[in-house]
Order: sequence, then structure tokens, then C-alpha cells
Amino acid sequence: MDRLQNLSTIHTGYNSRNISNTNLQAVRLVSAKDLASNFIDVDEVHIPNSYQNYLQNGDILVKSRGPLYEAKVFRIPNQKYRYIAANTLIIVHLTSTNYKPSYITEIINAPGSQRFLRSLSSGQTVSILSPSSLGLLNCPQTPLEKQDQLEIITRTIDDYQITIAKYKEASDKLTKALKNELIKGVK
Repeated sequence: MDRLQNLSTIHTGYNSRNISNTNLQAVRLVSAKDLASNFIDVDEVHIPNSYQNYLQNGDILVKSRGPLYEAKVFRIPNQKYRYIAANTLIIVHLTSTNYKPSYITEIINAPGSQRFLRSLSSGQTVSILSPSSLGLLNCPQTPLEKQDQLEIITRTIDDYQITIAKYKEASDKLTKALKNELIKGVK
């Protein structure tokens, strides 16, 4: 059994405080709320050009605050943008080829792992998980064939959720347009 810290690099996302208004680049900032929406509607922010720690396909994003430390595999939704993670997320970038992102995500999301991580967290009011604490999580080895199967299932579910989110967004826009049209007739 390997510890996550031996399989990956682990760090927190970008802290956007105290940004000057010179030499900025536009990027997409993934925050904890974006995990649930599969990164469909990510906010644009401006950060210093010197920042180069962009998210990569297959990075694992973990909520660092709250009662659950939900993990999700990051898949770049639009190739024309660069993406970074907010400081409320922990980024896990796998360096071992013996583990797949979807498998590690399932380990992090497992109830036993969540209990273990809560026992290592700090904070009186809001529970906070540090990258070093996350690195202590044990990851049992599983054959790559099984991990590949999990990866296929996870990608299929993610694609399905993205499609549903796009249909919902289109439906919401249409509903709003129809209501606006009806209101014009009432005036």
C-alpha cells in the first residue's frame, strides 16, 4: 500500500488576494462549486503573468474545507482557455503510472478515507484539510485493468452529466427568453 504523497505532487490552488493590476493574464478559475457542475461555467479571473501552475487533464481536485473532502478528476472543458484552481481546492497531480486519476478519486471519496481525513483536519468552525494531511492517505494497489474500467465508467458518467448541464443551461435561457417575451406583452 502506498501513501498518496509518494504517488503524486500535492498543493493548494491559487490565492487571489493582493493582485496588482499590471502584467495580468486571463484564466479560468475552478472553485469548489465547479466540481458539481463538471467545470462547465467557470469564472474568468486575471492573475499575474508570472503564475504558470495551470491545471492539467487528469489532475484531481479535492475540496479542502467543509464536512466532506469531495474529489473530482479535472477534465479541461475548453482547450482555448487555461485553468487554475482556487485556494479552496487541493490539486493532486499523479506522478506514478501505477494509479489512474479516477481510482484515486474513488479512494479519496470513500467513507473510510473521509473519516481518516477528517481526523487529520484542523479548524474549530470549518474543517480544513491540508495538502500534507491528504498525502498521508493510503492507496491500495489494484490492477491497471480494473482501474481502466473505472476510468471508462467515470468518463462516461462525466460526459453524460456535461450533456445534461448543457441542456439545462439551454432550457434555462429559453425559459428566460419566453418569460421576457410574455412580460413585454403585459406592459
